[in-house]
Amino acid sequence: MSSLAPWLAGPFKVRAEAPYRPGDCLRHPLVLLMLALWLLNDHVFKAMFGNAFTGKLSDIAGLVVFPLIFVGAYEMLCALRRIQPKHARTILWAGLGLSAALMIGINLFDVCAQACRIGLGLMQWPFRSLWALSILPVNQVSLTMDPSDLWTLPALLIPYALNDFRLNAALKAQEKELN
Repeated sequence: MSSLAPWLAGPFKVRAEAPYRPGDCLRHPLVLLMLALWLLNDHVFKAMFGNAFTGKLSDIAGLVVFPLIFVGAYEMLCALRRIQPKHARTILWAGLGLSAALMIGINLFDVCAQACRIGLGLMQWPFRSLWALSILPVNQVSLTMDPSDLWTLPALLIPYALNDFRLNAALKAQEKELN
């Protein structure tokens, strides 16, 4: 084990019986599968097929992964500060709410969709410029407003269930350790 690993573990001791490590919610096989599917779909399948199915597939994958990014980041920051992540459920609820609000906003309101196009373009700009080894103009990303995408919002139950199961298992392990 490297000398860096225990430092990153923070308050969570590196041991076999530890219920979870910071950011484990992002390493769940289903989340990794959804992340890979999201990337493949947006960069390969949409170019090949470009139909309603590929659009919904991206929405579902994004709704599974996006809220858990906040939980994972919170847990890792807590580990770096060596404090217990006491508000993981609150962070999850905030991530779920933000995900739902973004999905509703970009599919129903032109202002939100345009802000998303520009914002994502700004986030991609440094990477595109580095790849091209020159300063490129900021491009807006392609975004299709589709109110029927709101039918994918129940996919938010997946990250809720995954994280809730994980946190409940950790809580039971802590209670068992105290007894």
